[in-house]
Amino acid sequence: MLDYYIGIDCGGTKTEAVLCDPGYNIITRSRFEGLNLRGLNPNIAAALVKKIIEDLTYQAGMLPYHITLTVLAAAGGGDPEIRSQVEYSLKGYMPTQPVKVITDAEAALAGAFKGEPGIVIIAGTGSIAWGKDSAGEIARAGGYGYILGDEGSGFWMGREALKRCLDAHHRSERIPLTAKICELWGLEYISDTVNMVYESEKPAAKTAEIAPLIFQAAESGDDSASEIIASAGEALGKIAKTLADKLAFEGLIKVCLSGGLSKQRRALEPHILKHLISGKFEIVSPAYEPAIGAVIHSRGMD
Repeated sequence: MLDYYIGIDCGGTKTEAVLCDPGYNIITRSRFEGLNLRGLNPNIAAALVKKIIEDLTYQAGMLPYHITLTVLAAAGGGDPEIRSQVEYSLKGYMPTQPVKVITDAEAALAGAFKGEPGIVIIAGTGSIAWGKDSAGEIARAGGYGYILGDEGSGFWMGREALKRCLDAHHRSERIPLTAKICELWGLEYISDTVNMVYESEKPAAKTAEIAPLIFQAAESGDDSASEIIASAGEALGKIAKTLADKLAFEGLIKVCLSGGLSKQRRALEPHILKHLISGKFEIVSPAYEPAIGAVIHSRGMD
């Protein structure tokens, strides 16, 4: 019987899941709400995985026991205690279903380069970079969450936009982003965003909702938005440079942008490259999406 795999990539905003064959051909796909394993009741994560497995197998006309391996990739998955708690909870839901828990960064790195050397910058709600050098050594930079880090992320960009809008408001001014943000959240005054953010169950994800508006504003000629994009790209470039200095690469170093902000690669790439030596680095598209990368990573561990 042919083996089948499920890869689950959990981000702060959404979860992408795929069912694939051994050649990584996608058979079915699903999208669910995002989650972060840090501080989360492991039973909630287990319930989501169960729902995903049931949905993907139903779409494919299969049953859950047909799946050889399921891999959950999420922020917090690298913590041994969190990982063991989630895997233990999953045994209660799926006693015969092998499930592994890894980090979202490990999944993105494996998917981007099919297990080969490179640096992946994951920029979505948060930001982190992982790299694998020519000797197989792996290192990370960033990934400290929205309170201590996440420079260049969707949250970071949204926060910078809010700060600029609020500063302008206190000067009795309005910048183009002010109207866009108020329209997005259905607010009359930009000052109402303060309560909107702080009363949100997921303040980082809520703030990251603003990021797409920043790119739209920049395309319309908004200098303030362009400055935020430039700063975000440079911050992401610094993370990649940190890994390049830490690891031992041979030849051209491939760098891949993953996560929600990867859709804006064209706008971010020139600024990312400012901190990377010309001729030594190449920004490339990922070979596979992170959900497939989760399967690649875990099959390589067996």
